Amino acid sequence: YSRSRDISEVIRLHTLGELERLMKNDPETYLIGKWMIRVFLMMHDPTVDVRLKAIAVIHSWYSETWRDRKIQEHLDDFAQRCLSHLVGRTGDVDARVATAAIRCLRQRSLADRLGDTDFEHVVNLCVGSEEPSVREEAASFINSHLFKDPGILAPQAVP
Repeated sequence: YSRSRDISEVIRLHTLGELERLMKNDPETYLIGKWMIRVFLMMHDPTVDVRLKAIAVIHSWYSETWRDRKIQEHLDDFAQRCLSHLVGRTGDVDARVATAAIRCLRQRSLADRLGDTDFEHVVNLCVGSEEPSVREEAASFINSHLFKDPGILAPQAVP
């Protein structure tokens, strides 16, 4: 638990990996809020690799379809509270983090919860970002959520 605040980025990365494994192996862990909050807080870590891993872990939570209603409801509640912070990561100083955040937001379960302002923010990155990878991911977001299937881009799976 306290290792998520360790001074060493290697330990923080390892902690994220272990939390991800724990939660996959024991889905009831999702119902213990402190674990999800730890991952959420690590999305704001000073180290790029830790931020990337935290976003990847959050992405994996919303990539799955949960049979257990309690877990799904808990994830829905968590999404409502952390979504604006994930949108904030789309403006990260590191383009890889910004791209990962947009990729995470491409998931229908998260994109459908975005308010108009946050949705427009992500859409505007398609032309407003200086980073080509961010513009490309924002274009994929637009393709996934504004155009009817199959859209205007070649079909892509959300990783």
